[in-house]
Formats: sequence, structure tokens, C-alpha cells
Amino acid sequence: MKELLYCDFLWSGINFHPNRFSCCCTPYKGIFVEGNNIKDYLYDFFLSFEKKRTEAIEKMKKSIPIKDCIGCVHLKKYDMDSDETPDYIINNYNKNLINHIQINHFKHCDCGCIYCNQPLYKKTIYSKQSEYYDLLPLIKKLYDKKMVNINHLEVEFQGGSISVLDEFPNIVDFILENGVKSIQYFTNGLVYLPEIEKAIKRTNCLIICSIDSSTPETFLKIKRVNKFYDVINNVKKYQSIIDIYNSESHNSTITLKFILVDGVNDNLKELEGFIKIAENLKVFSCHLDLDYRMIMKDTQSIRYDIPKHYKDLYDFFMTKTREVGIIPWMPEYTKQILDKGYFDV
Repeated sequence: MKELLYCDFLWSGINFHPNRFSCCCTPYKGIFVEGNNIKDYLYDFFLSFEKKRTEAIEKMKKSIPIKDCIGCVHLKKYDMDSDETPDYIINNYNKNLINHIQINHFKHCDCGCIYCNQPLYKKTIYSKQSEYYDLLPLIKKLYDKKMVNINHLEVEFQGGSISVLDEFPNIVDFILENGVKSIQYFTNGLVYLPEIEKAIKRTNCLIICSIDSSTPETFLKIKRVNKFYDVINNVKKYQSIIDIYNSESHNSTITLKFILVDGVNDNLKELEGFIKIAENLKVFSCHLDLDYRMIMKDTQSIRYDIPKHYKDLYDFFMTKTREVGIIPWMPEYTKQILDKGYFDV
């Protein structure tokens, strides 16, 4: 029996942050390299990161855990001799190709959500290219050196807001022309982006839009911009394009997100109205999550008890979405926190 530890993102992913590269879906765990001068030595930093990632993978092939990864829900143990081990793990065993790219290196946004990390997210309607590095040249180099698996590559735009990212149109054009399996967009929906429409027509897309409300009044309290109907109309436009261009060769979907904010939208009426909007827009799925800004505030050594009615809201969310034909979703780590009833560091 040959056992190994496997995390899909560590083995095959890269997450670009403002001053670090990591191979973890969370900002400050796992394997990473960082430095304030990353902009000036971009490819050198990448080579250093790739060396660390390769060393970590070799350890995990021997079933030796990485310190920061212990206890993570994404870390799994597999037997390479078992028929139950997924084919993609066996196929990726000696390749270490990049299957996931998260674009998260810019922190400017044209929205002002109250649950965002305000010191990092700078509200603007303009791009601030001078404050982050150009990522497209590095992406091109990864393609040129055949370090990405274009048949399985998933590119995810996080941010910040992609509507104020200078490189966004050029990155989308490049990956569409050179190979990508799917593109995932986190967007506030304030601006309709033709690049998303272009991608819907050519590949698999997932559009995630967090509206967190069912009325313009609640939307304004949470997002701090008065553009509720702009967002609804833009989502409707994307869905209309999806309805036309989805086919056997590619499939795109929209997920509407609802983040529970204490004392603002964490009530049955607001959540039910949100699900009704999702039903009317005919989106594929809905995502329920917690306001981690509130949960993690001042919890360096203490625990934060989750409001008891959140479990009731979760149960209602799961039942009601299914009733109307929408796929419900919540991250595994959020489920665990709800089940425990508290969060601690």
C-alpha cells in the first residue's frame, strides 16, 4: 500500500496576492513566498514559490503533512494502489502541472461592502495599476513553458473588482485564445462586463455575484452604493446570454451569494426575498455564508458564538432553494462552524 496526502490546490494551484504567491485557497496558510518588492522580481518570486511547492508535494507523496495544512478539510489521504483513488490524482502524480490560477493580486473596488477587509480594499471607480504588478506577462510565461494544463485549467478572478482591473480584458482574451477549461468570476455586478459575455459564448463560466439583500434599502446598507437594480439587470443580461449559448460543448452558470450580516440582513424576510429574486432570475445556484469580518474580529484568543438563529436560517435556505429548483451551497468550513455553534482561532 502506497499512501499519500493530497490537496488539489496545493498540488496544482497558484493564488496571486498583492505581496505573495501561495498554493492555498486561504490567504495566509500553506506554502507561500512573499515580499514587498514582488513587483520588481516577479518571475524570480515565482521560481522560488515553485521550488517550495515542489518540495511540499514530495513530502506529501510520502504522507508527511505540511504544518499549516494539518486539520484542513481539503487535505485527504489516498492509497495509490486502490481502485477508489480518483484518476485525476493518479494522472497528476508526477506532473505537478498548474490546474488552478486565482487572480487576487489587486484590492481596488468600486463597491464598499461593510463585510470587506477595509484596510486592504480601496474604494475607487478607477484602476490603480501602479499599486499592483502586471500579471499577464507571468501568465504568458507559464503557458510558454507548458507549466499549465490547459485541458483542466480553471482561472478564477477574485480581487478587488474586475471592473477596475486594467489587465482584465487582456487576460480574458489571452486565456480564451490559448486554452482554458473554465473561468470563474467574482463580481459585484455594478458594471456589465462584455469580457464575461465573450467568455460565456466560448467556454465554461461561473459567475458569482453577492447581492446579500432583497431590497434596495438593505443593499445600500451592506454595499454602500445605491445600485441594487443595476446589479439585478446585469445578472439578468448574463443569464440571457447563458440561456442562448449553453451547449453540450460548454456550460455556464450564475450563483447569487448572500452573506449574513449581524443586525442587517440576518432575518427570514430578507433571506426569503433573496431566494425569490434568484428564482425569478432563473440562476443555477445560491450560496449562503457568514460575515467573517465580524466573526474574526478580536478573536485572537477567544471564541465567537454564532447567533443561534443562523442555524434556522441555514435550514430554511437549504429547504426553500431546493423547493424552487435552485442548487444551495455553503462552504464546508462554514458548515463546520455552524454545526459547532462557535468560531475560535
